[in-house]
Amino acid sequence: MTVNKNSILGVLDLSKHTKLGELLIFIENIKIKKNTSTFKNIDVAILSDDKTKLFTVQLPILYNYLKINTCFLFESKNIFKEFINKHKTEYYNIYPSTINYVEQENPLDSTFESRNFFKKKNKIPYLSSLSKKFSSTNMSLTKQLKNNYSVVVHLKNSTSKHKESDAIQNEWFAFFDYFKSENILFFLIGADDIIDKIKKLSNIIITRDIGLNIVDDLILIEHADLFMGMCSGPFQIALFNKKPYIVFKNPDHHKEEMKKEIGDKNKYIFAANNQNIYREVESFNSLKNKFSAVYKKVHR
Repeated sequence: MTVNKNSILGVLDLSKHTKLGELLIFIENIKIKKNTSTFKNIDVAILSDDKTKLFTVQLPILYNYLKINTCFLFESKNIFKEFINKHKTEYYNIYPSTINYVEQENPLDSTFESRNFFKKKNKIPYLSSLSKKFSSTNMSLTKQLKNNYSVVVHLKNSTSKHKESDAIQNEWFAFFDYFKSENILFFLIGADDIIDKIKKLSNIIITRDIGLNIVDDLILIEHADLFMGMCSGPFQIALFNKKPYIVFKNPDHHKEEMKKEIGDKNKYIFAANNQNIYREVESFNSLKNKFSAVYKKVHR
C-alpha cells in the first residue's frame, strides 16, 4: 500500500455507519478538513462488510463528490485498525482524528463541523457533484427540468418500526393534487414505498420508474429548483448547498439533537434564504402555504 504524506486520510467504517446521511456528512467534513489545511490530496480508508452496497452505492457517491487520490478497502476490522494506527503519525491530517471513532465515537450524526467552519469563515464547502450527468441519457428528463418548475421530493417511508420521521403521504397527495394544473413537476426520489394515488398523479415522476439510481437522485437535487421532504439522507445534498428547501422534522423525534443543531430557529446557521427546516408534522395547509411562499417569488 502506497501512503502519500501530502494527503488527508478519511477513515470510514461502513460496517457500522451504513446510512446515506452519514456518508454525505463524512464527505462534507472531509471537504472542510481540506479547506482548513494545505494538503493537496484526499485518501480514504474504508472498512466494509457489504461489497454489493459498497460498489453500487457508497463508492460511486464518494467518487462523485470527492476527488479521491487513493482508496484503501478492508474487510477485516483488525487489519483496518492496524493500518490506521500505523499510518496516523505519517499523515499530517487524519479524519476523524482518533482511532476510537472505530469503536465508539460518531462524528457523522451532526453538522458540528459545518457549523463550526461557518462561524469562522461565514461559508461552507458545497456538496457539488463532480459529474452533473445522469447514468443514462434521458432527453425527456432534460426537457422536463428545463420546461417546468422542478421539485425533488423524498417521502421517507422507513421499513423499521421507528416511523416518527416518515412522511404523512395522504397529506402529500392532497398537496400534489392541488398543484397539478400548474407548470410544476414533482420528482419522487429513493426506493421508499409510495401510495398508488400519488403515483397516478400527472405531475408526479417516480425516478426509479425512469431508470435513475441513487447517485442520479442526488445529482437531480442539484438540477432541480427546490427540494422538499423529510429530514433524511438525501436532504444532506440540499443542506450542504445553496438549493432552496422545505423540510419537515417531527418535533418529538431527535428533540435534543435538533436543539443542538438549530436551537429554537427553523434554519441552520449556515442556511441561505429559502432554506428552512420546520419542526412540525406536515399537513396539506402547511405544505401548500410554505411551498406557495417560495414558488411565488419566482413566478409572480
